[in-house]
Parts: sequence; C-alpha cells; structure tokens
Amino acid sequence: MAKLSKQDKIDIYNNWKNYGYSTERLAKQYSVCGSHLRYLVRLIDRYGTKILDHSFIHRHVSIAKFTNIGDNLLKGTISFKSAMQAILSLFPLWT
Repeated sequence: MAKLSKQDKIDIYNNWKNYGYSTERLAKQYSVCGSHLRYLVRLIDRYGTKILDHSFIHRHVSIAKFTNIGDNLLKGTISFKSAMQAILSLFPLWT
C-alpha cells in the first residue's frame, strides 16, 4: 500500500464527494485498500480535513497507547520497567 499525502487524501475525498467516484475505483487509482479509503472518507466527512493533521492524529494515538499501557500495568500483564520503557517511547525527545 502506498503512503498517501495529505493532498492525495483531500483529492480522494473530493473525487468521492463531488464526482461520485467509488472507493473501489479510487483504491485502484491510488493503489490502496478499498476499506481504508471508505474509513478515510467517513472520517473526513464527519470531522473535516482537520482530521488529516498529523499532530491531531498523533495526540489521540498516544493517548490510546498510554491508556493501554496503564491498563496492562494494572492487570499485571507487564512489569513496571516495561511499562515505563513503553511510556518513554511515546515521548522520543525524552529518551
């Protein structure tokens, strides 16, 4: 699967929304999975193009990872040392 630029994602959304291109057609054109494009156009349709900003997505992914690490630590499935290493990996400037 090719990595799509922000402009590619906007173009895909515009072609889907304004010109009625199917996600299957766009998936072939951009060499990506159709289900990923369906998810992408739903996200943009719901939240707008601000969802494509890396910092917005990165912040939510980091929060999800942090929560997951905390849950595993509380359950006892990982050690404190492993949890701290995983948490510090979320903040690359600190490592």
